[in-house]
Amino acid sequence: MKSLSTVMYAALTMISFSLAGTQLYAQTENAAEEDDFVQANHSMQYADSSQALRQGKQAAVLLGIGLRTEDLSEGSLSYMHFLNPDLQIIATYSSLDSSIKEDAGESDDGDRLVYVGIETEVEGSAYSLSLRRFYGNSFYIEGGLDFVEAKGRFVVDESLFFNRVKADLGSYSRLSAMIQIGNQWQWQNFTLGTSWVGLLLPLTKSQDFKNNADEYKDTFNSIEAFIDNSESVQLSALRFHLGWAF
Repeated sequence: MKSLSTVMYAALTMISFSLAGTQLYAQTENAAEEDDFVQANHSMQYADSSQALRQGKQAAVLLGIGLRTEDLSEGSLSYMHFLNPDLQIIATYSSLDSSIKEDAGESDDGDRLVYVGIETEVEGSAYSLSLRRFYGNSFYIEGGLDFVEAKGRFVVDESLFFNRVKADLGSYSRLSAMIQIGNQWQWQNFTLGTSWVGLLLPLTKSQDFKNNADEYKDTFNSIEAFIDNSESVQLSALRFHLGWAF
């Protein structure tokens, strides 16, 4: 009886070890399968990311719109050359247009007031060359040079006089250092992005203003704003662009 009990105890012990080993093996197999699933899922997510989809691209053509200081709106056409998936050189042409309203102060509620029918109209062109560096999937920092040629005219609408009055204010050109931040996303060949905010820091300028511009800048603040734009730090914002990469 004693030897039989010993044999049964030994058999039960072996069965217990066997079951424990089987459970450990099953847990190891499950862990390996989970790791494979996570890695496969991560690979699929990366393959669909903007960072991955920039791989193999050589160039892109972009159309854009945006804003600068004094509500100067811009419509742009850009050519983008890929040095590598995270580094691009961009050449951009922009048409510029704005109507600087004549400021009439503030209301009792603090709202800005403007004179109706009195404004300074601005139009011009901008040419820029920049380098865009991506950090991660879509975020970028971009820096470069921006050259602007702009001309202005002071306008009094015909609603105030019998005829619309226009006075040529002259023109200016300026070269600025540009820096901006934004995001650009990639879907196969289609690309969409926004430069959220940027700075334009003047380096050199050339002014060719008419005598009436200097004479009336202290009287009409819209003329003063036009002249100040030739030499002041400017902001850019919400520069949306979309295009095709190949």
